[in-house]
Order: sequence, then structure tokens, then C-alpha cells
Amino acid sequence: MSGSIGLVQGKQTQAANLIIDRLPTIDQAIRGIADTVSAESAGFAGNAAAGLTTALADWLTAASELPQILAQYAAALAEVDRTAAAADAKGATVLGAAPSGSGLNME
Repeated sequence: MSGSIGLVQGKQTQAANLIIDRLPTIDQAIRGIADTVSAESAGFAGNAAAGLTTALADWLTAASELPQILAQYAAALAEVDRTAAAADAKGATVLGAAPSGSGLNME
């Protein structure tokens, strides 16, 4: 298999910003679903209704955690860029300090 894998610095931060920018919309959608489900299920009764109510409550609880999970993911994406930039800077410093003629010096 041939090919290359690379990291374009800045793209992870761009992706993180896209996620952060959309968090309010995601949160609003989840709240809208919760409000609609609550309003529409008010008249449900019986054993089946109890099971549905439990399942919906569990789903809404999990869904309500999504904005926080996405925010953590966005932070991790941005950290990839910071870590890669620091590693590149350190590598350039080390290579720049290599003895002339060693084949490692970047001058």
C-alpha cells in the first residue's frame, strides 16, 4: 500500500471551531425534541406507555450530554494542532542545532 498520511496544522482547530459554533443549534434541537416528546406523551397511559416513557427519558438524558461531549471533542481537536506545532518547532530547533556536515542541519 502506498500513499502518505499527513497532518495539516490548523485544520483540526478549524474543525473544532465548526463544532463549537454549532453547539447552540444542537442544544436547541435536543431541547425542542424533549419539549415535543413531553407535550405529545402527556396523555399516554398503560404498561406500554410506561415503557415508552422510560425509553424516551433515557434517550433524552443521553442526548442532553451530547453538547458537552462535542465540546470536549472540539477541545481535543484543537489540542492536536497545538501539540503538532510544538513538536514541529522542537524538531526544527534540534535539527537546526545539529553539527554542519552531519546531514541533519537544515542550513
